[in-house]
Amino acid sequence: MFLAVAWCGCAPQPGRVSRVGPVVGPPEPMDVVIGRVNRNAAAMDFLLKAGGVSATGEFERDDRRASFQLHGTLLFQRPRNLYLKLEHVGGTIEAGSNEEEFWYWEKFEPSRYLWGRHEQMANGFEADIPLRPDLLAEVLGLGGLPTDTKGRDGPALWVGSDFYELVFDHLDPTDQKCLTKVIDIDRREPFLVRSLVYFGAGGLPVVQARLDDYQSIGDSGVLAPRQIRIDWLPDRGWVELSFTTMQRFDNPAARSRFRSPREQGLDIGESRRVDRPPTAASPLQPASQNTSKPEVQVTRPAEG
Repeated sequence: MFLAVAWCGCAPQPGRVSRVGPVVGPPEPMDVVIGRVNRNAAAMDFLLKAGGVSATGEFERDDRRASFQLHGTLLFQRPRNLYLKLEHVGGTIEAGSNEEEFWYWEKFEPSRYLWGRHEQMANGFEADIPLRPDLLAEVLGLGGLPTDTKGRDGPALWVGSDFYELVFDHLDPTDQKCLTKVIDIDRREPFLVRSLVYFGAGGLPVVQARLDDYQSIGDSGVLAPRQIRIDWLPDRGWVELSFTTMQRFDNPAARSRFRSPREQGLDIGESRRVDRPPTAASPLQPASQNTSKPEVQVTRPAEG
């Protein structure tokens, strides 16, 4: 069981970008909207270290609801390299991702090690992990939106009063169009991603991620969210992450953290794979579904 650890808020950091203010100018074309996000993402061509990480949330485990409140540090390098270490009085949690796989390791009694390969996830966003390192890496990637927006595979653009919305879909095995992802991008400063919703089979929302409090990373010119909330739908759990500091970390040795404990040959005890190969019948079917709560609420980011 997780044990709560007391924590307190921190004063605003220099470089904060406020969302207070009017929408800037008339609607922009899709290439301009995407280009701003991608330029910010591309500028983060360095190893990022986040300190004072606070992780708070709830998740379903063994047919019961469990809560946690942890602290630690994070390393990240685009596009998928991530290492997160969280601690509390009962033990340590390590989660990570690299180009091949992702893992989640609870290092206390009883210990458990969960892992999977990215290519085997088949867009199944409901793998049974309290904190998904692969999904967190995608959210922290700060963009990487497609530059080729034409043709059947390109997103559709919807312009709202506060957000540009990019809508992604695909053809299922019956040639029906189904949603795969919706991304909301601010129409006011800093013109960056505010919300992502991932969809499973039949257009069912399965995960929503919300990003807030963008601040600059030192003098790099890169803006990154200091607060992230991820919800597993419908009401299967949530996690809120906040980062006190973010800085460039020029330490090549730190990249060794992106090797999984399994790859390093460490004693991880019993392990369980949470990925699964794609199937022709249902390429986007989530790994599990909670059918007891059919109503799914997707929350839009707060205005202003």
